[in-house]
Amino acid sequence: MMRPREWFGFGVRLLGLWFWTQAAYFGWFALLKSPAIGLINSAVPQREDIAFMTFYVMLGTLLFVGARLFVWLAYGDASATSADADSDAPE
Repeated sequence: MMRPREWFGFGVRLLGLWFWTQAAYFGWFALLKSPAIGLINSAVPQREDIAFMTFYVMLGTLLFVGARLFVWLAYGDASATSADADSDAPE
């Protein structure tokens, strides 16, 4: 069974995945707005879509790479909680 600390790490990584899907969304629309394809003529410029795509890629990567750091900031050192969990285990 997963502990709250592990669920938090899973949630941080899941949030990183969500930001990557947002980056793919903005990248897709930037591609459709390119002069070679030109399928969409909207009021939102292509440069703005590219800026959002870059932001979401960096944010998603930060969450994936820094997931352990965020768990450590939220829950502290893992050795203290693992020792407590081992003492609660039935013998």
